[in-house]
Amino acid sequence: MDPFARALAFPFANGAACRMHLRLMLAPHRSLDALLARSLAPTLQEHGSLPCTHLRDNKASKQGRLTAQTIVSSGVVKILTISVYIPTHNRVDLLAAAVRSVLAQQYTDLELIVVDDASTDGTALFLESIVREDKRVRALRNESPRGAPASRNKAITQATGDFITGLDDDDTFEPQRLSALHDCWASYARHDIAISCIYTQDVFLSGGKELFVTKKRGTVEFADLAEANHIGNQVFAPTSTFREAGLFDEKLPAWQDFEFFIRIVKRFGPARLLDMPLYRFDVTPSRDRISSKQDRVRAAYELVSNLHFPEDSRAQQKLMLQVFSTFYGIKPTPKDLARFTALGFWPRGWVTLSKKMLWRL
Repeated sequence: MDPFARALAFPFANGAACRMHLRLMLAPHRSLDALLARSLAPTLQEHGSLPCTHLRDNKASKQGRLTAQTIVSSGVVKILTISVYIPTHNRVDLLAAAVRSVLAQQYTDLELIVVDDASTDGTALFLESIVREDKRVRALRNESPRGAPASRNKAITQATGDFITGLDDDDTFEPQRLSALHDCWASYARHDIAISCIYTQDVFLSGGKELFVTKKRGTVEFADLAEANHIGNQVFAPTSTFREAGLFDEKLPAWQDFEFFIRIVKRFGPARLLDMPLYRFDVTPSRDRISSKQDRVRAAYELVSNLHFPEDSRAQQKLMLQVFSTFYGIKPTPKDLARFTALGFWPRGWVTLSKKMLWRL
């Protein structure tokens, strides 16, 4: 593995991730360069420089591809605009915290696009107020409910930023998130490392309490995504990447994020980890979570499997195991086991699925 990529791939031990999270919480204004350099420490000696301690120029380069040539000029990193999109529907109480977390970013050259998916609560009034207060905020509205994928696509097609990333209306950003993502991308560009998008570690919360910090793998290739969604629910990439990948599939009943990431990695190359816990992911149970819609998940499996892994039976088996992950709570049936077996001889997978079926009896 490329030595610089290996630095980003090196996962924290659980205690180290928690210590990094504690530093982010207790010292939100501490030098981001120092924290990011610590995250990338294994490569510093091999490359002979701190890859994320750059001088910054507030005049963004708006032309050309986002490569080392356009991000870095004469050793100076160009500060590029980042678009953040938030789809929302009737959750104004949660939306307020999400919006505040974006506007409080240490990285200020941003635009926030909130798409109101025909809310009937106080969302419209809240957005009117925020737009008046901060010119970086744009509010879009669907006159009838179209769903989160369509709302995301509406924002992506109208975004003006060089980069783009998303936020769910019940989640929040850590204050350093956008700065770290921008600087990490610049580091990859300077070292000419192939990359399609960046993802980070997440802090999982439920009922207002922190549960754990994720320990995601450092590099995700196309084949890895059959095994699991190792990326999570948000990525950071050039806006052109989102558009050229084809946007979110509005007809897919579930796994819209996951399938979109498959297309990005399949077309543009590996996704890479910024090993810092910068996204606060709320998993508090709610009736409208897709995890409670078993039929949708099963249908999404059929569509994704046929679209992306039509000739790879082992990948289809790995993808099927994702349907029965603990996150969804779906119980395998004898019919599921028979179909899994028909796809090919894979003892370890068969045992895994059998245990899931027996454990739920």
